[in-house]
Amino acid sequence: MPKKSEAKLPVEQWRARFNVAAAQVQREYCDIFKFWRGCRYKPCRRMKTCRGDPLACLQRGTRNVAYDLLNQAELQVRTATPADLTGPERSARNLSPTSW
Repeated sequence: MPKKSEAKLPVEQWRARFNVAAAQVQREYCDIFKFWRGCRYKPCRRMKTCRGDPLACLQRGTRNVAYDLLNQAELQVRTATPADLTGPERSARNLSPTSW
């Protein structure tokens, strides 16, 4: 059941919160698959984490990831989702790595 304050979020505010949460989840998927290893962006390789455009990395990298690994990563992200998380943040965390 959504909280009363979140049930009446304006569309722009909901979309902004979703976009922030989606970028965090995309970075999380990039880190799970360790796409930073083959990234052309030096800060990613240096920091050993996604520092560039996570959407581009996911779109480019998930083509080469086995279906079983994609499912395992999705399960890992979903189980790490806090139980009290609601609204746009939960919606972003429920997306699969290939849905973007």
